[in-house]
Amino acid sequence: MKINKIKLLTLNFSLFTVLLGGCATTRTAQEPAGYDPRAYFHYSAGALKEHGGLVDDAIREYETALVYTPREPVIHRHLAVLYQKKGMRKEALNEFTKLIKLEPENPELHFLLGGFYEDGKDLRKALSEYKRATEFNPAYTEAFFAAGVIHSNLGMWKEAVKDYENVIRLEPDSPYSYYNTAYCYSRLKNIGQAILFYEKAAEAEPHWPSPYFNLALLHDSMGDTQNTISSWEKFIAIVPSEPDPYLELGYLYFRMGEYGKAIPNLTKTVELGKDGGNKLLATAHLLLGIAYTNTDNSSEAERSYAKLLEIDPKNEIARYNLAALYDKASRFEDAEREFKVLINANPKYADAYNYLGYLYAEKSINLDEAVRLIKKALSIEPNNGYFIDSLGWAYFKKGFYKEALKELERAARLTATDPVIYEHLGDAYSVTGNQGGAISSWQRSLELNPSNENVKKKIDEARKNLTN
Repeated sequence: MKINKIKLLTLNFSLFTVLLGGCATTRTAQEPAGYDPRAYFHYSAGALKEHGGLVDDAIREYETALVYTPREPVIHRHLAVLYQKKGMRKEALNEFTKLIKLEPENPELHFLLGGFYEDGKDLRKALSEYKRATEFNPAYTEAFFAAGVIHSNLGMWKEAVKDYENVIRLEPDSPYSYYNTAYCYSRLKNIGQAILFYEKAAEAEPHWPSPYFNLALLHDSMGDTQNTISSWEKFIAIVPSEPDPYLELGYLYFRMGEYGKAIPNLTKTVELGKDGGNKLLATAHLLLGIAYTNTDNSSEAERSYAKLLEIDPKNEIARYNLAALYDKASRFEDAEREFKVLINANPKYADAYNYLGYLYAEKSINLDEAVRLIKKALSIEPNNGYFIDSLGWAYFKKGFYKEALKELERAARLTATDPVIYEHLGDAYSVTGNQGGAISSWQRSLELNPSNENVKKKIDEARKNLTN
């Protein structure tokens, strides 16, 4: 975007030229030729005061200068801008009105008046002035761009696109116009055009990370994994010290099940995110814990969950996963402790009640407590097939086979794809004398988990017993 700072400086210089009696003039035909030295003196003093940041003093000098040259546009312009800066909107508008009367077809004055209205939140009037600026100067890129920003703020996305396309027509190397056009298209749900214009923005300014950030989000929303990865990698190449894109990239690989690629990115998130807030670090540690668990690196998984719990001791997912990790590592006491912490912290955490109850049932200990815990879980989620299986298994371990069979049959109806439930059901059929039902249930379990050698042995033994 080409900014008119040079033009402003030229206008200021022109005024000195005019007031000194040079060839150029901004006076209207009705104003007599010549100048008043007192106007030049006070204008010069005002310019020096303004340059030194003495706004009130500058205003007084400009006001005095206008006493001697009341139709000089440049002084009115300085006053209008300073009044606006001071929040003296009534006085500023009065100066802008005088300016427009003096130079009604001056596009820059309409642009400044548009900015005045925009500053006062009168967006409709601002748009009107920006439009007039472009009517008097069809190549006025700043006015088109400013109108595009307002149309965007008003949710008038199609109108904003037209404004930005005018800027692009005039300045085809303008990355910000491409970027804003892309954003408008994204709000219009035209993802293809949004992607196209973000790509153009990136092409116009290759070292600007923002287009790649939005490209990554759009490609991800379209399910385009490879372009999502590519966009995040380009963003990271420009801003390698920002933790968030590493988290996004790590989570993307995590979702794909590519834990070997997820872990380095998530680790980088932790390294860079120490000052990025607990939420970012907590998310990274949680994903790392799960990724390490799924790659059988239990020590690193435990460390990740422990780090997360240091940041957020109330994080239920981390504590639950840590307890499950302890269970998998045959660290019963540690698992029991963590599940009890969960239950005490959240008396409605059904999964924690169920898991601890099932642990007791599996070990054939505290069976009355196991039944109580699982029933508590079922009071929260009465139709959870896994919880019903746990209750049936606890009854089985207590020797209540009739009750066990009833619950396990119900669990199988509710959760028809879990091999453990069918193994339990087969065991219940077997102990109650229904070998045909037992074999059928075990076979279904084996179909769902063909690698279970224990179930294979149960089937073989049951068939031998039937033949004997």
